[in-house]
Amino acid sequence: MNLFNFNNSAQSPQPAPVVEDISGDMAKLAMNYIEDGVIVINSAGVIQMVNPAAVTMTGYSQVSDLIGANYVTILRCENSDGNEISDAENPLFLAVQQNQNFATKNLVLITIQEERIPVAISVTPTDGPESNRIIVFRNIETELKEESEQTEFISTASHEMRTPVASIEGYLGLALNPATATIDDRARKYLEEAHSASQHLGNLFRDLLDVTKLDDHRAKVRAVPVDLTETTRQIANELQPEAAKKNLAYSFGQNSSMNDRLTLNQKIYASIDIDFLREILNNLIENAIKYTPSGGTLSVGVRGDGDRAVIFVQDSGIGISPEDLKHVFQKFYRADNSQTRTIGGTGLGLYIVKCRVEAMGGRCWAESTFGQGSTFYVELPRLSPSDFQREKQLLALRNAGPMGNAALQG
Repeated sequence: MNLFNFNNSAQSPQPAPVVEDISGDMAKLAMNYIEDGVIVINSAGVIQMVNPAAVTMTGYSQVSDLIGANYVTILRCENSDGNEISDAENPLFLAVQQNQNFATKNLVLITIQEERIPVAISVTPTDGPESNRIIVFRNIETELKEESEQTEFISTASHEMRTPVASIEGYLGLALNPATATIDDRARKYLEEAHSASQHLGNLFRDLLDVTKLDDHRAKVRAVPVDLTETTRQIANELQPEAAKKNLAYSFGQNSSMNDRLTLNQKIYASIDIDFLREILNNLIENAIKYTPSGGTLSVGVRGDGDRAVIFVQDSGIGISPEDLKHVFQKFYRADNSQTRTIGGTGLGLYIVKCRVEAMGGRCWAESTFGQGSTFYVELPRLSPSDFQREKQLLALRNAGPMGNAALQG
């Protein structure tokens, strides 16, 4: 099967340079044999070029079946949960329409035979006069199966290992407790080191389990309307003793704009998963404590920013270099410098934060100056006071059982 025929301009009396002919032939050869599906469309969405892999993956017979068609009719997709996506919400269509770069592994291609194929798909705009878009996609069914098997193994191993580690940690705690054991100072030092190591190992297994739940989409959001300031304060205050152990000056504050049109009483509301928020704050605050030297400062707060609510965790710690700052939310990433090498960590905490925040419809980022501290931000959709009251009433009706559900349907 050959690539569709390119339209060549009228030939000049002089033969074209051999190098150009070879280049054109090589380009066609590469397109014909590349395993990824490639479709080139114009600004109107009409397919201008397609390679054989794209024809095969979409279930058609030949290149001519696709040339001149609108890509919307060829690249029919649903999300990874098997639900149809409207054109207005389809991220692929939006990227094409807005002429933006885009890549995802969360779409399923529906072939002309109605078969479902999980795909990695990307859109790349071009700078040409036709403003063409290049759409590249590939079958990732085998890849996802291997990832699922790997995730299942990590999940099972982590779960099985947590039990003996918890037992070791418990016995070490008893040995260090003066009420249950008597030991000399030298033995106490060894046991404290072992206890610290077992706690670190337990945290590693906990983080691995959390990541496997995120990666296979087992973690579902259970959102409830809350006073975000008070909820954040309660969770943050639980970690205040850890800050005190390191002699850190802890404070909780709120900075809400005076021109905030959503509320005048300084209350900040949001619909969030409280367990997710606890995990987010625990990771951010524990990191701040870990990377801030004794005698430093730690501040946690909530502020309103229009229709968004922003939580911040600020420290006076060792800070993050500009290069590391680009990668801090990546899985297993840890800054590597003389100050961080002596501090334990799994490289998973901030990745978990990012996943939890995005699951609740928010975003997170960090600002830092190396050697002068860091501030981590969590931005979430905000509820107006009236929306907050309405969400509370709906939640109460849902929790009321059959009578509440009947009221909702009525």
